[in-house]
Amino acid sequence: MARTVVKRATEVVVPEVVLSYHIGVVAVGLLRHPYKTVQDVVRSKIPGIIILFPIFVWMVASIILRVFDDLFFAFIPFIGFWWFFFVWVSVFTLLWQILLLYLYFRFSSVMK
Repeated sequence: MARTVVKRATEVVVPEVVLSYHIGVVAVGLLRHPYKTVQDVVRSKIPGIIILFPIFVWMVASIILRVFDDLFFAFIPFIGFWWFFFVWVSVFTLLWQILLLYLYFRFSSVMK
């Protein structure tokens, strides 16, 4: 009985852990070394949706900012700071996303 529980837990948990680890590695790689990581993503036939990771992070951060805006304003009540920070992060994310999409399409066309 105990062996079947361990076996079943191993069959279910290990693939999820491995998958989340690889997604994390690719996400960090996109930030640190976008050229090399996008090249590896195209070569390895990893689904291209991972290239849209910066937009997903931006959307989650925007939702968190909307939900907890009262808490944030309690610590730093200057609306100019939060506006500047949001615009700065949005522009950075947009430029980063454009770079990743350019590299993805460039490597996809070369690999064909």
